[in-house]
Amino acid sequence: MFGIRSTRGKCFVISLMIILYSVVRYSVMETYSTPVRRGSRDDNSIKGEEQQDLDHQEVEADLKERQLTLSETCKQYGSKLKLPLKLYNKKLRFDIKHHLMYCENYKIGSSTWAIHLLKMNKIPIYRRTPIHIVTRKNFPPLFGAKKKRFLERATSLIIARDPFERLLSSFKDKLGVRHKPTMVTWDTFGQVQRVIRREYRDGERNGTVPTFREFIKYLVGELSPNPLKMRKMTKGINEHWKPVYLNCAPCSENYTTVVKMETFSRDSLYLKQKLNLDIDVEFVRKGGREGHTTVDRTVQAFKTVGPQLIRRLYSIYKIDFDMFGYSPQKYFDITEFYLNEKDKNENK
Repeated sequence: MFGIRSTRGKCFVISLMIILYSVVRYSVMETYSTPVRRGSRDDNSIKGEEQQDLDHQEVEADLKERQLTLSETCKQYGSKLKLPLKLYNKKLRFDIKHHLMYCENYKIGSSTWAIHLLKMNKIPIYRRTPIHIVTRKNFPPLFGAKKKRFLERATSLIIARDPFERLLSSFKDKLGVRHKPTMVTWDTFGQVQRVIRREYRDGERNGTVPTFREFIKYLVGELSPNPLKMRKMTKGINEHWKPVYLNCAPCSENYTTVVKMETFSRDSLYLKQKLNLDIDVEFVRKGGREGHTTVDRTVQAFKTVGPQLIRRLYSIYKIDFDMFGYSPQKYFDITEFYLNEKDKNENK
């Protein structure tokens, strides 16, 4: 009797294990076979915008003004900002089906628009999909006459952001965390951290994670205000803080549409309606570990940097400020903050 019960018990246990294995296997398959929505709703999204009428004239007036500002900057600098195609071609994404050319700049809506391109073309996105690699593979560059014919009918798109906001976002996401030798990021961001620790650290302390001020010292020490010198060193500049004028060559390519992060959802809605794009204009990929970087957060972060470094950093990114109509004044005003702090300390 005991043997029969034991056999039945064993059969029950085996049956239960088979059931549990099937459930777990099905769950795993579901997790990795279903495209995942990666992101959250943008703070400046238009509520119910799918049902609202968009003032196309207002948007087009803004786009025209942005294009004029870009064009005037290119005229001001002349041939200094003309770049050979080989230096930036890998950043161009050509969506043949939707007649769209897009230039990818990291930390400027790049993940959101990469996902837009993939979804519009029914390319699946899974939890660990390297979206930028997949986008680059599926929307390769065009050359010569083929590119020229395509651009005659296409919309060419570039996205702009306050240059210093972008730097803070890049710092928090890429350098504000520890990179270990066993990580794939060790050869890129890990090495930058080592250089900062060796050459630009403000004081002795353990660890490789730099402060934001040390990161700015690194940029000021390694980059140049001279666009000709920057052109020569462009391949060695990390694309998360490479100036847009180098990364996408707006003075060599004719971008018909300049989207700004400040009006990201509105501008995306305009493109959706004008080009009949199947995109979710309220979707924006989730920001870094601390969420999206705002103007207020950026100004607060730059208060730790100091006015002299700010001025030197601005000279490096001045072309981007000018080209896309951003004012550095809020950062220059930090000088007044430092003077007030100095007065407080002297009066103690």
